[in-house]
Amino acid sequence: MLLELLIIAVFVFIISVVFIFLLTATLIRAISKVIGLILIIIVVLLAICYIDASNFKKHYSTEKNSYYLQDNGRIIAGFYGQGQSIEYMNEEEIKRADILFRAGNYDELLGVHYKLIIINKTIFNDVESINLSSEFVLIKDDIPKMFEASNLDFVRHYLASRYVTNDSINLVIKELFANDSQITKDWVFAKLLEEKTNKDVGVLLSEYKSGRIIFYRETPVFKMLKYLPKSIINFFNMAG
Repeated sequence: MLLELLIIAVFVFIISVVFIFLLTATLIRAISKVIGLILIIIVVLLAICYIDASNFKKHYSTEKNSYYLQDNGRIIAGFYGQGQSIEYMNEEEIKRADILFRAGNYDELLGVHYKLIIINKTIFNDVESINLSSEFVLIKDDIPKMFEASNLDFVRHYLASRYVTNDSINLVIKELFANDSQITKDWVFAKLLEEKTNKDVGVLLSEYKSGRIIFYRETPVFKMLKYLPKSIINFFNMAG
């Protein structure tokens, strides 16, 4: 009787081991397939984003883009950029852009241009200075005054009190700002962006992830950026 029980116990044990082995092997195969599928999806998504990032860097520098500066939910400056060419916006264009921005009408704001780029003014907080010309440098503490100015008389008197003579400032304003207070703001915005990016679009992609830049329309790389670590974003920055 004892021997029979022992044989039965051994038999049950062997059956259990075989069953557990088969079950474990099945689970391992299933898990392996799931992991393999996930890895394939990740590789495909990264490849799509890499190609998209390369295309973005290529077209961003050759096609016309709209740039707007946003401060406390209002558009205060803007310009159109295509390569080295810049076209500043007038006061009416900025007022229209502000209305469209607050309404969330990005399609209308983008128009026929390649990208709409709306930048929060806070990204420039670490910019120490910008060049007014080959002779004059506007320091960090004075930059906000250029956006607060409602007329060129303020700009003229402020710069004269801080830097050089009225005659020299008048020349700078005439040459650079075209005697237009809105273009003054647009010009300072463009110089800040140039200083911030140093011609590296990767800075804009990093700031997009932080939420301080809006890119429209969003392509796959932008949809993915918010979920990717900075190391992968830096890899995309080197694309193309």
